Amino acid sequence: MFLILKTQSQTINKTYTFKDSLLKYEKSEISQKLAFILDYKAVLKYERKPNNSVSAQDSINFKLYKPINANNYILAKAKETNCVLINEEHNISFNRLFAMNLIDSLYNLGYRYLFLETLSNGETVDTNLNTRKYPIISSGYYTKDPVYAEFVRKALSLGIKVLPYENTENITDYIYDKGYLRSDKGHFLEREFMMALNILKQIKQDKNAKIIVYAGYGHIHEKGTAMGYYLKQLSYINPLTIDQTDMREYENVDDENIIYKSLNILNPTIFIENNNLPFVQENLRESTDIQVFFQEQHT
Repeated sequence: MFLILKTQSQTINKTYTFKDSLLKYEKSEISQKLAFILDYKAVLKYERKPNNSVSAQDSINFKLYKPINANNYILAKAKETNCVLINEEHNISFNRLFAMNLIDSLYNLGYRYLFLETLSNGETVDTNLNTRKYPIISSGYYTKDPVYAEFVRKALSLGIKVLPYENTENITDYIYDKGYLRSDKGHFLEREFMMALNILKQIKQDKNAKIIVYAGYGHIHEKGTAMGYYLKQLSYINPLTIDQTDMREYENVDDENIIYKSLNILNPTIFIENNNLPFVQENLRESTDIQVFFQEQHT
């Protein structure tokens, strides 16, 4: 890209390199910003190293599992609940594409609310998003990714209400008084609890609401101090939780999950046993219902 600067006395031609301007950021943030321009190879180059440990027992047992289409399995399970939680890696656009490809069918199952972690909230909330029917630069952060923005547009075009749920309040004393938190680690626990509470506040008028919550990484977990756990406890609904963050390619093959490396995935896939239960690696098993395996993106 060339930047041409005009002054009263002269014209200055200067080469401007977009990627060089990102080097002041942490590696994971660089990777996220590169997703905004859909430079997938660079995204992989700059992303943080994964923690893809697999137990020996999982490696042994995995041979008992058979592959099935991820979309079909998820939609069958979505019929059994009113709440679907899906996570993403904040630098991986095809996570957003996968969620977008589910949205038509989830709408047909009666899901009418989509909560997005990325949306601005509080004083900066985009109050016109649902009437405008598309996000703008101030709507949120990750919606700067064209794939994420299209995900939002598609949901709005179907008639799904798209809502924020990020915590912008400081009510630690209230939460502790109610006995929900037992730790002095404050901020993280407060954020997770308030995200869950914000979701419930916005659907309290609709007792039959069917909701989709799209979040980053461990926010969806049903165990521990996560938004998913608090949402489950406060709503008395057992959500369907879907992880997208581990079973995929990395720039360095040595960083890939050892089970994933042994497979040839052609489409988003779930692996199930004869009892129809999906494979979830040991460290996520009590937190997540489903783990999606993704094909290589032909880098």
